[in-house]
Formats: sequence, C-alpha cells, structure tokens
Amino acid sequence: MPLEQICRLFEDLFGYALNSETVETALEQGYELAAAVEAATVEQLKRAKVVHFDETGLRVAGRLRWLHTASNSLYTHLFVHPRRGGEALRSAASVLKDFGGRAIHDCLPAYYQFEQAKHGACLAHILRELQGLVEQGSAWAGVMHAFLV
Repeated sequence: MPLEQICRLFEDLFGYALNSETVETALEQGYELAAAVEAATVEQLKRAKVVHFDETGLRVAGRLRWLHTASNSLYTHLFVHPRRGGEALRSAASVLKDFGGRAIHDCLPAYYQFEQAKHGACLAHILRELQGLVEQGSAWAGVMHAFLV
C-alpha cells in the first residue's frame, strides 16, 4: 500500500494526520521487532513434515514481483522476490532450499530442483487443470475431477 494511502487511511480512521516519514519509521521498527518471530517461523517450517509452497505475481512500485509463500496449518512465511523460479527459491529468504519434508506445490518445474524434499501436487491446482480440460471437452477429465472432488 503506498505511504500516501496509509497516511490517508490513518487520518480517516483516527482523525490524525501522519506524514510518510512517520509511517516509514513505524514500519521499519515493526519489521525489526518481528525479525525474531520471522526467524522462528522459518525454522518451524523447515522442520515440518509437510509444507505448501506457492507464488503469485504482484506489483511493487509499478513493477512485477513475485510473492512466495511457504505454509502449513500453524505457520506462514511470505517473501517478495523479483523472480518466480529457481533463483527466488534458492534465495536467503526461501524455506524450500533447506526443507527436507514433503513439498506440496503447483508443479512449477523449479520446485523439483530441490531433491532433498519429497514432492506432491496441490489438489487445488490439479482440479483447476482438470476443469480447464473439461471446458475443452475432455470426458476423462470430467470423470477424474468428479472422482477427486
């Protein structure tokens, strides 16, 4: 969210105007205070038996970036990277590079570069692919989709 919008929102909600420098300082302090929680979250995910991985595009300062996620029922770690594939997944922010459990994902080929993990396909992605085949007239895809649901 742009700083100007945060300032406007704060004024609308609380009737007090903030300048962008105040917001930036608060965000930096919050990030520093949350660093230990983030590190603990990453460690818990690295040791988990199953973690779900995904990525989605988003705009940061008008440029395409990728929001990478690693999550299970207890923890979620997010990081933004300029790239979608292997470079991001090998970066310091990534959980996958140090993960040895079962990685559930959308079958992006870059995920399979991490051979220390076992891999599984995300059911939501499988169902989406099958639905696309159904819409193209595939009979077997419809039967498989119904079976999986």
